[in-house]
Amino acid sequence: MDPALKVMLTQTINVAQVASYSASGTEVLGSPAQVAAYVEISEQIIPTNNGSEEKTTHLVITENEITIDDRIWLPGLDPSNDADSRQPKLVGVFNTVDGAIDHYEVLI
Repeated sequence: MDPALKVMLTQTINVAQVASYSASGTEVLGSPAQVAAYVEISEQIIPTNNGSEEKTTHLVITENEITIDDRIWLPGLDPSNDADSRQPKLVGVFNTVDGAIDHYEVLI
């Protein structure tokens, strides 16, 4: 990972991958793992028919692999509570000039 970017990974998130599926097709998550990350919060006010609505998104940058099926607990949230987890909306993989993976950028 680029050293200038790596020094920004000062927060900790928890990430769990889908380990299997139950007989009914429900996802079964593996154990959450702590991952160093940079988390940026972005808030927008969106006009609606009833006034306006606030929308909050999170950009997560990490050098650990994250997939679209993973569950992420943002800093300060309890990884033992599945209701606190969020699923990525978009995952970007960024490579170095020689093709190696440099980092992941995740939009939640």
